[in-house]
Amino acid sequence: MSKILLPVGISFYTFQLIAYLVDVKRKEIKPCDSFINFWVFISFFGQLIAGPIMRGKEFLPQIENLQDNKLTLRNFKYGFYYIIMGLTKKIIFADFLASKADFYFNQVGNLNSLDAWFASYLFAFQIYFDFSAYSEIAVGVGYLFGLYLNINFKSPYISASPSEFWKRWHITLSSWIKDYIYIPLGGAKKGTLLQYMFLIIAMAISGLWHGAAWTFIMWGIYHGLLSAFHKIYRKWIKLERKNSFYKILSIFIFFNLTTIGWVFFRAKSIHEAVFMIKKMITLCDISFSHVYFVYFGFIALLYGIHILEYFIRNNEITLKLFWEKHVPTGIRAAAYMAILIILILLTKTEESSFIYFQF
Repeated sequence: MSKILLPVGISFYTFQLIAYLVDVKRKEIKPCDSFINFWVFISFFGQLIAGPIMRGKEFLPQIENLQDNKLTLRNFKYGFYYIIMGLTKKIIFADFLASKADFYFNQVGNLNSLDAWFASYLFAFQIYFDFSAYSEIAVGVGYLFGLYLNINFKSPYISASPSEFWKRWHITLSSWIKDYIYIPLGGAKKGTLLQYMFLIIAMAISGLWHGAAWTFIMWGIYHGLLSAFHKIYRKWIKLERKNSFYKILSIFIFFNLTTIGWVFFRAKSIHEAVFMIKKMITLCDISFSHVYFVYFGFIALLYGIHILEYFIRNNEITLKLFWEKHVPTGIRAAAYMAILIILILLTKTEESSFIYFQF
């Protein structure tokens, strides 16, 4: 049986092209009158393969003025910062978690309830570290060329609702789905029931974008249902949402709901996904062992790192000023060198591609 070979990253620049054509049709941007500028806009190597998906109104003006760009110390520092952050996520975290997650997902039939939860948590963090790693490397490369790419991830697992999650996870794809599918379908303008249906359709298309498999489509439908049910919940149940306990509880619940959804994304078939999710929800065969305290302690550590990233991202300027003002130059240089050496030593000799290279 013959297989059709598709170019790497075809879905990303296809979406970028669609957005450009629609924006020109809507007269939101003027058509690009330079073939070279348009070619760079579509094929800029930094974000070509796995995003972020850039819009014409954001990126074309930068490219048209590219000849005036100079490598500044500020851009070099930010470029280095994002590239190192991305490499750290990929080499130290994503690649390490990949083998652990594969171990469990390759023997789904042998998993008990706690194993299923552990495997799902592992993949949840693997795909986050892996995908955000590429996006941040792309942002860093952009800075080195004087180009400013959109941040694609903003600590999504601290989200307390579906709408907040999609403002933090794969932000450029989420906004693309909203602007070019959900709103054109009718959005919230055609009644509540149709709004919920449009949400589910848009998210199903988002799942299909990841691959022509029922597992991806079910992942999209699952998130569409989460979004619809959350809107119903917000409409009919009135609670005080400024309470910190309510916020923490909401984050905990939605993180676990998101983790359940990742099973559809990672499983080899719908049958395997349903089997795992049934184990996770029913907790039908829990067998406590001290090893699970270690396993879930590891997951708590990963979540703590996620919170630390959120803190660093929200306080970048303050931390940067403190680092440069209070830490001696020699110590800073030694820290940078230590990070580079660690990354080199931990780099695998075998091929290790990014998950989203397949989409």
